[in-house]
Amino acid sequence: MDKSIKTCLSKYFVFSGRATRSEYWWFYLFYVLTALSAHSLDVYLIFDGSWSRALNSEWGGAFENIAYLSLIIPSIAVAFRRLHDVNISGWWVSGLFIFAITTGILWGIIEDLFPDLLSLIFLLFAVLAGYMILIFYWTIKKSDKSSNKYGAKPAK
Repeated sequence: MDKSIKTCLSKYFVFSGRATRSEYWWFYLFYVLTALSAHSLDVYLIFDGSWSRALNSEWGGAFENIAYLSLIIPSIAVAFRRLHDVNISGWWVSGLFIFAITTGILWGIIEDLFPDLLSLIFLLFAVLAGYMILIFYWTIKKSDKSSNKYGAKPAK
């Protein structure tokens, strides 16, 4: 576990190469636990123990924001490498972010200006959910058994 986390943090800006399933999922667990811990610190130190105030905060707390900002790049990088391990372009991860941001922006525009078109937004969210399922499938798929165009099979 700690080897996976150290590997991901040492490859902070490395988007090339391959990452095993265990490397990806151990880092993902580390990311989630770090975010939950940071959020808990915010609740008790910044929001005086009020979970409702913390959840209703527009920007979150300082610890949570620091955790997210410090781990977003390595989490994207390991996702790129994980997709490379199953011989899929890492740019699919970027597409997910672009699609999610676009859907969010369109939600804001359509909700305010064109409320009759909200069904279009639900369709976009359905497509986004399908995209996320596809990315999830690739992250749980077994690694290519041999070298591929993204590099040699990672050592276990």
